[in-house]
Amino acid sequence: MIEPRCESLQWNAEGTTMNRSALNASLICLFFFQSATIGAEPDHVEVRPERINDVLVNPNMGFADFHMGWHCEDAGMTAQQCAKMRNHQWPTNYPATAVTYFRWHWDQLEPEQGKIDFEYIDRRIQASNLTGQTLSFRVMAIREGGAGIPGWLREQVKGVEVDGTFWPDYRDPVFQREHRRFVQALGKRYDDHPAVDHIDIGTAGCWGEWNTACCKDPTSLIEIYGPANDQERDAISAGYKQVVGDYADSFQTTPLVMLALGSDDDPRMIDVMGYALQRGTGWRVDCWGDFGIFSGNWNHHKNLYPAFMDNARRVYPRFDDVWRHAPIQLEVCGTIPGWKDKGWTADAPDGNVHQAFQFALKHHAAVLNAKRTAVPEEYLPAVEDLLRRNGYRYVIDRLEHPRVVRRGERLKVASTWSNLGVTPSYTKRQLAYRLRGKADSHAFNSDADVRTWLPGSWELKETIQIPDKLPAGKYRLEVAILDRAGKSPETRPLPPLQLGMAGRNDDGWYSLSEIQIK
Repeated sequence: MIEPRCESLQWNAEGTTMNRSALNASLICLFFFQSATIGAEPDHVEVRPERINDVLVNPNMGFADFHMGWHCEDAGMTAQQCAKMRNHQWPTNYPATAVTYFRWHWDQLEPEQGKIDFEYIDRRIQASNLTGQTLSFRVMAIREGGAGIPGWLREQVKGVEVDGTFWPDYRDPVFQREHRRFVQALGKRYDDHPAVDHIDIGTAGCWGEWNTACCKDPTSLIEIYGPANDQERDAISAGYKQVVGDYADSFQTTPLVMLALGSDDDPRMIDVMGYALQRGTGWRVDCWGDFGIFSGNWNHHKNLYPAFMDNARRVYPRFDDVWRHAPIQLEVCGTIPGWKDKGWTADAPDGNVHQAFQFALKHHAAVLNAKRTAVPEEYLPAVEDLLRRNGYRYVIDRLEHPRVVRRGERLKVASTWSNLGVTPSYTKRQLAYRLRGKADSHAFNSDADVRTWLPGSWELKETIQIPDKLPAGKYRLEVAILDRAGKSPETRPLPPLQLGMAGRNDDGWYSLSEIQIK
């Protein structure tokens, strides 16, 4: 007899565990059994599902669709129209996706004060859902050559105009009040919505990317306002922290990502980055794959990324563990066809494309925004290898249970699982078991939280109460990790997660073994 051992795990914001306050308030109780390999007894069934080598297509991971091909920009398009257009002009060799990524300016979403166009966002969420995807988004406040904030707000707040671009002053109390209200409204509607993958904090900087690169003479996010002294610089930094805090307060379940800051050793922006990490965000970087696109003497991989990471570790010592509870997102530099034009190869160990892909795996990247462009034929083997290892890849190594169980009794199922990927899944999903007979089937939910399933192996013991009135006979034991239906907007559950093993049925459940109910 294998005795269960129950551990209560409380996940916190320190990087070793899940960080969102909703999870901090709950205890996750999993039942483990001894790790020694034990052969099945004569009255027990043991199965070891065959692993597969397919590229899995699941939310929270893999290449991202980008604006669904920019076919859904018309404000009047329905979700069905948008979904129908999604595959139009699909790029050559671009992998199948389960995440789509949108960016909008604030003035698009709230043209009138207090009247947020939720319907516009809802339709894109529903369109993504209809195509089997979750949606992530960024809301920007800077528009190159104009204003990204609504006109009604532009008239009320201070700011500076640089090269025709209006930069709202993040110290302005009206801006702070209205930004907080706006983000709180987004959080109230979309936090923990199953069809929303993650939120990219993009209120500051050109294109929402926390820089001033759209200016003729780029400077820092602090100095662009021409501060007269350090007191003013500190106030600007505090304004940026409030932007981050507004999102962290409003989205306590849906994952957040924050663009990498502090690579230029600006202590105030390093501090803003540290604050974001402390509040539980993941991080993202632009120009993934830059080994010399802009300069022969400087590039993101050898210069910017190491400086960002070193500075982040100084202000947040558990930086290297952020991926355990929040996603890492990468966006390609230029386009992947542009990498080919540079003559870069995917050859190991020195090819620049190979090195970029290894960077993604080393740093536990989840979603990869490759901007929905063609993938050169010679890169395909490396892309497929990356996608087999990127994100999460759950498998059952071994499962054991009695051959026969009586109605009204408890069925004990002992299993060993592994995550062969480099991240967990970051959104709530339900591990479930199902007994499927010829005329009847019953599903049973597990208490396991798949967001805690880090790379590696673990052993789980489940107890399933067999209903008294379940008809006697032979049943298939099946397993699935299920999505949820969404409300406001209404979305359907996506198919169960793809697992890295054989046995998937047409409905997405995995058939494991046979059991006799008496």
